Amino acid sequence: MKNKHIIILSIVFVTTLLFFLFKDYKKNNVSAEVEDKIVKNENQEASNDIVVDIKGAVKKEGVYKTSSNKRVIDVIKQAGGLKKDANTNYINLSARLKDEMVIWVYTNSEIKKLKLENNSTNYMIKSCNCPVVDNTTCLPNKKDDSNKKTNGLVNINTASLDEILTIKGIGETKAKSIIEYRDKNGKFKTIEDIKNVTGIGESLYSKIKESITV
Repeated sequence: MKNKHIIILSIVFVTTLLFFLFKDYKKNNVSAEVEDKIVKNENQEASNDIVVDIKGAVKKEGVYKTSSNKRVIDVIKQAGGLKKDANTNYINLSARLKDEMVIWVYTNSEIKKLKLENNSTNYMIKSCNCPVVDNTTCLPNKKDDSNKKTNGLVNINTASLDEILTIKGIGETKAKSIIEYRDKNGKFKTIEDIKNVTGIGESLYSKIKESITV
């Protein structure tokens, strides 16, 4: 009888021990899973962090760390908001932020000066020719074709296929290559960059350089 009690107590002890060992093991596993999820979330949040540069008519110009799911209006608020003479008619406040973006908020006097210099009441600031720096939030010209042609020159950053075909020496194949190149690599920084397009070498460039602009 005594041996029977000892056996029963031993079974109870082993069962209890196994129960607590299993519970502790499960707890550790759950903790590890939670920790992994936290690390993954932190890494994901870190990967969404971007840095943008905001200048002009904001209260606190500077470089700001923000998130890629924010908009231009959000970083303006982060910079303390707009100054009284700010003019936002020529920037896209709803544009989604990108890393290394430059945002220039114009003043009314800057807009007035640019209009006078271009002698046009329909003038709109071109996305490739903003004051001081390349403003990545400029709105495109929707009122006229001045962003496609300037003094008879074809803007290779904004021109359509038909407009590129007006360049003497450029056929349909090369025109399509120009559009494909800028879609893949972004805007041409200088007209000489067009030589990076397949099929356009020094010889052809020398023939078309007087007809193009950026």
